[in-house]
Order: sequence, then C-alpha cells, then structure tokens
Amino acid sequence: MLFKILTIMLFIAVTVRAENIHTQKGMKLAEKSFRDFMGPEQQLRLYKETARIKEEVFKLPEPIQGDTKESKNGKKNGTSYLFISSSMPITTLRNYVHDISELNDPDISIVMRGFIGGMKKAGQTQQFMADIIKKEKNCITNCKAFSVNTIIDPILFTKFKINNVPALVHVEGEQFNVIYGDASFEYLSSKASEKK
Repeated sequence: MLFKILTIMLFIAVTVRAENIHTQKGMKLAEKSFRDFMGPEQQLRLYKETARIKEEVFKLPEPIQGDTKESKNGKKNGTSYLFISSSMPITTLRNYVHDISELNDPDISIVMRGFIGGMKKAGQTQQFMADIIKKEKNCITNCKAFSVNTIIDPILFTKFKINNVPALVHVEGEQFNVIYGDASFEYLSSKASEKK
C-alpha cells in the first residue's frame, strides 16, 4: 500500500514538474512570437496586407492625399482614431463618416476591432463598410462613397484599452486622450484634442 502511495506521489511530482517545464517553455515561445509580431518587419507586412485587403476585398476609396485641410485654428493636429462597432446604429455611423469626410484629413481613421462574424465571413464586413460610407443611403449599385480611412485592427483597441464604442482617441507624440460617448464627431474631436 505504501509503495502504491509513493508511486502515485512520484508520478504527480513528475507530472507537475513536466507541466511547469512546458509552461515555462510555452511562455518563452509566446513572448518571442509577440516580439517578432511587433517587430518592424512584421508590422510593415501587416500594414501592406491591410492596405491590400482594403483595396482588393472592400474596394474602399483611397483617401485624397496632398490636400489635407488644417484645423479651424490653422494648426495641424496629431492623429485621431474613431473606434466603432457594427452594433452601433447605422445612422450614427453614417453621420460620423460624413463629418470625417468633410474634414478631408488623412490623419483621422475609423477603426473596427475585427470582421463581422469572423474572417471567413468577410463579405458581411464588406457590405457593412459599403453601407456606412456610401453617400446615398438607398443606393444599391455603383454608389458614390465618402473618402474616409477605415481600419480593422484589434491591436489598436488593445493599445488604447478601448472597451466601449464609440470612442475617439487623439494622439500627439507620446500622449493621447480617449473620449467616450455617442456625441457628434466635432464635439468628441474638440474634447479629445484638449491638452491634459
């Protein structure tokens, strides 16, 4: 009986030790994978692939370059990200798209966390994006679209700790402000641009 108990205890000790070795090994591999993913080479590949998907899959218009308007006070202000979700009212989203398009500022982007229903159902996301950027709500084919930057990027949601939408993040250098709430883009932008 004592031999059986000692054998079981030895088996448990070896199993726990083996799990710890694998856990430590797994953590080191996970850390290495994360560092590799965040490295400049992978980020450049991610950026290029995002641009390709945006152009080829979603057929989104490219923002107008070289004709950036300055802010009302005459100064160029940082970068802004408007975080949205497909669960938001379509009217609200279309209003945001219209307001951002009017600003004609390539430093403002609309950000979604991921594809609606997962990457296998990219068509749902394509249709959703087409619905919010088209100029005429009831247009079905050959619709004119507002020129806005759109991004699908879960990393930005994590980076700025975005848990609720809509949220506007304004970034200047190393500093950023996050403003939450269902308000006009102009109001969110003015609040987000305020210095802390």
